[in-house]
Amino acid sequence: MIRVVINEKYKSLLEKMDFNLPDFTIISGINGAGKSHLLKAIEEKAAKVYESETELTPVKYMNSNSFNPNDAYQVTRESYSNEIVNIYNAVNNYVQQKRNQPDLDLQKSINNYNSQYYQTVLTILNKSRKPIEELTREDIMNFMPLYSNLVQDVFQQNFSAIFKRYADKYDDNAFNEYLKNKKGINKLYLSDIEFIEKHGTPPWEFVNQIFEAANIGYSINNPIEDERDMPYAFKLVNKTNGANVNFSDLSSGEKVLMSLTLALYNTKLEISFPKLLLLDEPDAPLHPSMAKQLLSVIQEVFVEQKKVKVIMTTHSPSTVAMAPDDSLFVMQKEYPRIEKKSKEQIMKLLTDGIPSFSIYADNRRQVIVESEVDVSFYSKVYDRLKKYIQNDKSLYFMPSGLIKGNTGNCDQVKKLVNTLANFGNQTIYGIIDWDNKNYGNEKIFILGSSSRYSLENYIYEPIILSNLLLREKIVERSYFGLEEDDTFYHFPSFPKAKLQKIVNTLVSEIAKTLDISDNSVTTVYYVNEISLDIPTWYLLCQGHKLEEAIKTTFPNLRKYGEKTKNEQITVDDKPVSVNTKLKEEIINKVIDDMPGFIPVDILTLLQNLHR
Repeated sequence: MIRVVINEKYKSLLEKMDFNLPDFTIISGINGAGKSHLLKAIEEKAAKVYESETELTPVKYMNSNSFNPNDAYQVTRESYSNEIVNIYNAVNNYVQQKRNQPDLDLQKSINNYNSQYYQTVLTILNKSRKPIEELTREDIMNFMPLYSNLVQDVFQQNFSAIFKRYADKYDDNAFNEYLKNKKGINKLYLSDIEFIEKHGTPPWEFVNQIFEAANIGYSINNPIEDERDMPYAFKLVNKTNGANVNFSDLSSGEKVLMSLTLALYNTKLEISFPKLLLLDEPDAPLHPSMAKQLLSVIQEVFVEQKKVKVIMTTHSPSTVAMAPDDSLFVMQKEYPRIEKKSKEQIMKLLTDGIPSFSIYADNRRQVIVESEVDVSFYSKVYDRLKKYIQNDKSLYFMPSGLIKGNTGNCDQVKKLVNTLANFGNQTIYGIIDWDNKNYGNEKIFILGSSSRYSLENYIYEPIILSNLLLREKIVERSYFGLEEDDTFYHFPSFPKAKLQKIVNTLVSEIAKTLDISDNSVTTVYYVNEISLDIPTWYLLCQGHKLEEAIKTTFPNLRKYGEKTKNEQITVDDKPVSVNTKLKEEIINKVIDDMPGFIPVDILTLLQNLHR
């Protein structure tokens, strides 16, 4: 919650004002109500915004014209080399001067050379663990943050330099590997896995993934495919016809979405964010489908992940229809100037005098599930599988246990869904576990009907569980017969035979703790188009019994949840206390990183909920 205080007149804001707003606020209203004046008053400090009595600064103001990507410029290999030389010279200059001036301040000296270098030098000193007098040019090259001094603002675009610097670093590392292994020259280099762990995945791959998720019909050219010493310029490639496209040739709506998408990459970098972001009708040039993506990025990335407070204005009924309910306010000419309103009230205001205009305000479907863990699981897989679901509806998952920590069960799901549906809620649905007995209807969907006992049989998918065991070093590579260079990162690229061997090793160990008489297998298909044979008993085993067998086989898994509160659930009509921490770890780490190993029947379930 933030507090806005206006103590002086500013344009149409003639009286003092003091009011509270949520962290993400969308203000609508008729023309001339003062929406833009409010944002400009905040930007120009005629109004102040506080969180817990602390004024929010810095503040950044943007309108639709601000979202205008710059056409890329060419970057040469020498630009990175020159940066290294300049930082080395700044350090060397300090070392030389300090001999005659023992009290010379490091920050002042470096800032006199270049004010952007000080934090970079501190990082190099910390990582190299050397005194500054012993730093070499090679130390600076090895320990300088890859994107140091390239981006200072989340909306600044410097992608030619970012991409070229990554490509040059990758090329230098490959050359050092060649010198070390082929020529016997003592050079330090990183393996491919170590390189990715240190520097991240190639930035053009990350940006292309964002473009794909946002349904932007462009991709980015790969600098590694260019000649090593040739200048590089960031280019957009039309995925339909392969043509190169300049940013200036994009539509105004594409420019807004492209700028916001590129800003997503900047969120990965070590840069400061504004405490308060003011967006003045950024959706004005956007098609409604693009406005939906705009809202999603603002809410999920800026507000939730980066904790940026956002005040946005809009005139668009479709934007209002897709906005979070608690974010919506109206600004009006009369008192009270700012007032909380419902979607229906705001859309009626915005469409007054247009009797033929109609919009379905709620394209969301509320899906009641059995527990908070179910919410985590379904929300995660839905987020990772959205690109496979071409539909304008959205799913929102809620636990049937209305009190946090009170998990609920399938009967509560059915009762709650049926009650709400009978009261006229046409967008309410439910998902319950099969539990070897349940059946569904048009409102209640069954997870794993006749194929898996419960949610646990999905969360503890053998290949997913195997990845966690290796990731958390609970087992060694040799346990699964893997090579020394194989890591949990490589699972998506393993051939089917290798994955099947991992699965067989895991389930055969777990089977030793159970009385198994069924030797049949079931072929499971995954969204990455791989299929694996899983013992049928593993899929049909009662979920919490399977979880206990897994923890018995791998006792170190019990460390998850040692200091967390248990949930009360119902199993066979009996209350049981369980800890959900292990499942949360798998959901948030492995499933999030390896969505390709989500079974196809989960995707089918989500697609059916959209129909």
